[in-house]
Amino acid sequence: MTSPRTQSYYQVRFEWGAEGARAVADGVHAIVWVDELGSEEVPELGVEVVAGALRSADAVARWSLERQAELGVDS
Repeated sequence: MTSPRTQSYYQVRFEWGAEGARAVADGVHAIVWVDELGSEEVPELGVEVVAGALRSADAVARWSLERQAELGVDS
């Protein structure tokens, strides 16, 4: 798990696993949550959660950039 501070400037954040998603959820609009093994349920965080995967990386990247631009917040 990465430090939540490393993504603090962004309203769309990335993390893997339920614990990681909880760690970056504070003050965020959306989380791209990755669970390639499908071993965990998406945690209920009260924010938009988008499933990310290697097979959909291009689409998720485009969505993330567009969503961040819509929110008007960047570093």
